[in-house]
Amino acid sequence: VIPGMRGRGVTHSMYQFLFFFFKHEQVSKIKLEVITENSAAIHTYQKLGFQKSRKLICFKGNIKTSTFNSEITIKPLQRLEWPLLETFNDFEPSWQNAKAAIEHQQHNLLCLGAYIENKLEGYLILNPINKRILQFAVNRKSRNKGIGGLLFQYIASYYPEPVSLINIDENATSTLRFLLASGLTSGITQYKMSLSLSELKTN
Repeated sequence: VIPGMRGRGVTHSMYQFLFFFFKHEQVSKIKLEVITENSAAIHTYQKLGFQKSRKLICFKGNIKTSTFNSEITIKPLQRLEWPLLETFNDFEPSWQNAKAAIEHQQHNLLCLGAYIENKLEGYLILNPINKRILQFAVNRKSRNKGIGGLLFQYIASYYPEPVSLINIDENATSTLRFLLASGLTSGITQYKMSLSLSELKTN
């Protein structure tokens, strides 16, 4: 909204139009992300009925070099076996990093698997264009063996520029610790907010 029209209910009117449109299209829920420091936007969204559902943290930096376990083999994933990969995750990825978004652009992505004795124990999916890691995770039963570290080292060896990750759930404490130990630093934090249209009355 342009500065001269702020505070006049323009945002509210636009959302009321969208709510009517979405309900007509049988959309049941709207989700958005907002930077935690943007208190004005958060206040507006809450007045519209949106509620905070979780806090997300973004990371960026150069990966630190380290030693690795020679028993681990890194090689491209020929296909993404989502039923298996999803069991490795500690949190649900945000929409930008979700299964549907990855499959939509998979031909542009680097998908790597970490194997021990030919068994997949971890994976990493990177957008090599913007150096953003979309997903990575390690089998819970095989953690603390250097699998995640080696996946990151592999990326650093081919892409020495800073890498980034967005929207890591604040409750994924082991993931957060790993990222910090890998040399990345936390930056922007966001709230995920959602609104159920079935509970909303539109004008």
